[in-house]
Amino acid sequence: MEDLSQAFIDVAHLMLTGMIFVFCFLGLLVIFIKVILSKLAIRFPDTTNLQPAHSGISLRSDDTASGLSETATSQSGLPGHENNQQKNSLSPHIVAAITSAIKQYRLQDASRKKQTSKEEE
Repeated sequence: MEDLSQAFIDVAHLMLTGMIFVFCFLGLLVIFIKVILSKLAIRFPDTTNLQPAHSGISLRSDDTASGLSETATSQSGLPGHENNQQKNSLSPHIVAAITSAIKQYRLQDASRKKQTSKEEE
């Protein structure tokens, strides 16, 4: 019985040691990557804009089922803004397709919920 208790103590000690080692290793890895990537980001800046400042779509609470509406704001005075807005904004056809898909999903989901509630009764 004493050998079994000692084995459990040894196993717990080994497990705790392994967990501490993995935690320290992963912590040092995160710090190392952040330091290296911050230096690389300064040396090689990103030239593409992944998050556009204005995508042509705004979310408002008073919109229809999808919550999407196309805004007609103009920001003149910015050089090359017309080209950027055309690249970053969604076409009305895509917005209509997304709105239609969301509306259909909500209708199907509502009918499924009604059917399952009737079956449970």
